[in-house]
Amino acid sequence: MTVHIESETPSAHGSDSEGQRESAHEHGTAIEAPPPAPEPQSGGQLARPHVPAEVVAKWQRVVDLMARTVRVPAGLIMRVVPPQIEVFVSSRTEGNPYDKGERADLGTGLYCETVMARRAQLLVPHAMKDPQWSHNPDIDLGMIFYLGFPVQWPDQSVFGTICILDSRENPDAIEYVELLTEFKEIIESDLAGLSMECDRRRVEDELQEAQNTLEARVAERTASLTNAVDDLQRELSERRRPEVTQDLRHLLEHMIDSMPSTLVAVDGRGCVTHWNRHAEECLSVPTTHAEGQPIEKVFPTVSPHLVQVKDALRERRAQSARRTESYVDREKRYHDVMVYPLVGDGIEGAVVRVDDVTERVRLEDMMIQSEKMMSVGGLAAGMAHEINNPLAGIMQNAQVVLDRACTDLPMNLEVARELGLDMDLLSAYFERREITSMLESVRKSGRRAAKIVQNMLDFSRKSNTQFAYHDLGELLDKTVELAATDYELKQSNLFRRIEIVRDYDSTLPKINCERMKLQQVILNLLKNGAQAMCEEDAPPKTPRFILRTARDQQTARIEVEDNGPGMGEDIRRRVFEPFFTTREVGKGAGLGLSVSYYIVTENHGGTMTVTSSPGHGARFIIRLPLEGRS
Repeated sequence: MTVHIESETPSAHGSDSEGQRESAHEHGTAIEAPPPAPEPQSGGQLARPHVPAEVVAKWQRVVDLMARTVRVPAGLIMRVVPPQIEVFVSSRTEGNPYDKGERADLGTGLYCETVMARRAQLLVPHAMKDPQWSHNPDIDLGMIFYLGFPVQWPDQSVFGTICILDSRENPDAIEYVELLTEFKEIIESDLAGLSMECDRRRVEDELQEAQNTLEARVAERTASLTNAVDDLQRELSERRRPEVTQDLRHLLEHMIDSMPSTLVAVDGRGCVTHWNRHAEECLSVPTTHAEGQPIEKVFPTVSPHLVQVKDALRERRAQSARRTESYVDREKRYHDVMVYPLVGDGIEGAVVRVDDVTERVRLEDMMIQSEKMMSVGGLAAGMAHEINNPLAGIMQNAQVVLDRACTDLPMNLEVARELGLDMDLLSAYFERREITSMLESVRKSGRRAAKIVQNMLDFSRKSNTQFAYHDLGELLDKTVELAATDYELKQSNLFRRIEIVRDYDSTLPKINCERMKLQQVILNLLKNGAQAMCEEDAPPKTPRFILRTARDQQTARIEVEDNGPGMGEDIRRRVFEPFFTTREVGKGAGLGLSVSYYIVTENHGGTMTVTSSPGHGARFIIRLPLEGRS
């Protein structure tokens, strides 16, 4: 649900005035112009997930803690329900005039309307003293102080706001802007997790629908071929009839030759009596040379299935073998083999139909792999969600301790006077014992952990196929950070041993691309290169990646080069094939580079190549159009 808020009332747009900006500047708050809201996708509004009861309960604890910490009567989470705005969560504090579930019409000059319209924080120290806000509806409830922040879905559309209100001018509350910002990020992190879970379920439904469609097409094709074989049997039984004309014979041969399957007719001894043009093309054996030969001699693919041919002849019943494996030019292929007995008019023989189903098998395997990756993404989202809760508590409490013990807030001074405590001595003790630096270290470590969790969420979140302009140097650096936290590389201590050399073209403009998918490509190259450099028998003294960006005529060129063992020409030619891998069984599906090649060529209209030779490392080169895919 993308929300665009417009109001014709002066108060709703009063924050655009010069006086409002000056007031915000005096209190240390920056009101920035919001980014443009994303357009809704085809079909109208975007589907939004339901916020479950356990998440609402968690948000209730957040606003209660927020109101008690800042010492205000009202802490709220507001949600847009066009054409109204609703009190979604209200703090359980004394003097709070707002009840959960209350709604108000948009366009009436509420504080929250300006926050959502500008996508920026808003501070109103005293509405009665500010002509832009002196007629605000919240004044009727006695709320003259307001500090609020926008809350957004992962696609940057508006969910609502998180805010605090007070019946008095509250300068102390302004000191908690950073704390409220962290509360806002907790809410948005929960919304990101809910959106990803909704996307995962939708993808599962789409995959199931695609599988059902594929099975229906296969069944339809099988039925069509079965009918054609039945027609063939009837026509063969009539070949002896004198009245069958030469034209009918040619028509029957054309029908058989037009079929995309390999069709072979054999007699009771298993010798070939006829095969169609598709068999000639696949086996490079003309019909005249195949006739009269045992089928296993001229058609090796059928050799393992002679038992089915004999059973079909003996039992007069169709036999089949699904997904049989064979090798053609050292490449594994899959076939479905069907044997239909010829019945009637004393004819003894069978028709063998062979279909190459390699692409279908690969598609099914890729669907299974995709489902596995979606499950892993859901697990990562759940873990990040659970990690964020205690992490937020640690960071919040560390901030509160710093504020209450190490700052000259009026409330701190008042309590210190009541207890006869010298705040200067307390601050000196904290500094001497390095307690302040320890608390800052706790907050710094917490922010680092939160960044790692956010990188995991951003990377595993399903892309909405939205192109935007990105700096390739920044994109490469963020991907390197992500690779450093990859479980497999971190467990084996691979990435820490690798030197990263950056050679970025500072004049290269931003490129129109899909950030998430391009990060997936770079991450695959980094993981493959790291494993190659650190798993060979005699690795170089310093494993090294060289990351380059440059302008190449009308394209942007990205290079990922390593000094690993390299690869031979036979491997280099097949490196982008699906399911091709040089790793041990169970250590790789062989899909990483093929998926990367598809993302670059199909999604971005670019090219992806590799140059390598044994002992001289490998260099992958990606070229993307400067203006994005045309």
